[in-house]
Amino acid sequence: MKNVLVAVHRSEDAKYVLEKAQLLSSAARATVHVIRVIHDDIVDSTIPQGEDAQRLKTFILKAEETFLEELVDVYRAKFENVETATIWNKKEWEGVIDVARDLGVDLIVKAAHVESRVQEVIHTPDDWNILRHAQCPVMLVKPQAWVRDPAIVAAVNVLDEEHQALNRHILTYASNLTRVLGGELHVVNAYPLFEPWVGELGAAYDYVSIKREVEKEVDHRVRVMAEEENIDYRLLHIREGKAPHVIRDLCEETNAELVVMGTAARSGVRGMVIGNTSEAVLHVVNTDVVAIHEAGESH
Repeated sequence: MKNVLVAVHRSEDAKYVLEKAQLLSSAARATVHVIRVIHDDIVDSTIPQGEDAQRLKTFILKAEETFLEELVDVYRAKFENVETATIWNKKEWEGVIDVARDLGVDLIVKAAHVESRVQEVIHTPDDWNILRHAQCPVMLVKPQAWVRDPAIVAAVNVLDEEHQALNRHILTYASNLTRVLGGELHVVNAYPLFEPWVGELGAAYDYVSIKREVEKEVDHRVRVMAEEENIDYRLLHIREGKAPHVIRDLCEETNAELVVMGTAARSGVRGMVIGNTSEAVLHVVNTDVVAIHEAGESH
């Protein structure tokens, strides 16, 4: 992790986003790039024209640059290297993605909007578009400081033969985060509900054995991956059920601060949604989320 991009939207988000980015970047002595993407429709209107429109845009940019500098100055001494920039773009997510691509950053950190009334994370279209188009991991954070020695959850699906490289990436990334933050790593793998279907499969009498074999296989695959990647984890949770509900329940049980999961299916028609599982998880967990894309995925 050599370059971290922090996208600041509101002043109330800055404290948590910058503090978390500082903790992550300090271990690697990474450079942190703090940006704010802005736009004002008045510049594009017919009211100011020509030089007047450019003058107004320049004035707005300078004012926003000063605002961003004042936000960052409070935390500047804590960073090894920090740079700031204000970007003009009508679409915030496009501005973030453009800068991330130009700088070749290793992580994007952005605040997720939290509705305090119900403490439910609500992800905006900008969040979704950043996740879909980013070529690096994306961390969406909630407005709450990390506790000491946090629980971190790595959500994998080792029964999916198509995404084994992604599973390894998730485990490795979650393990590295655990080392940096000094916490403990939990690995979770949900598997489908078999009970409603075993009758159709002609195996209703052996439902318990089916579950046992599935859980044995998951345990074996995770252990092999962990040994090959030199990953230590505290507990492996193998649970029957829909992945979003299993992950949500485990995060609540462990008071997890972070859940690391994968995203896929980003191009063409399939790219219109990140994927049912990832989308559902993001809507139900009340933790910070790191979304990792599959290596080699087109964007």
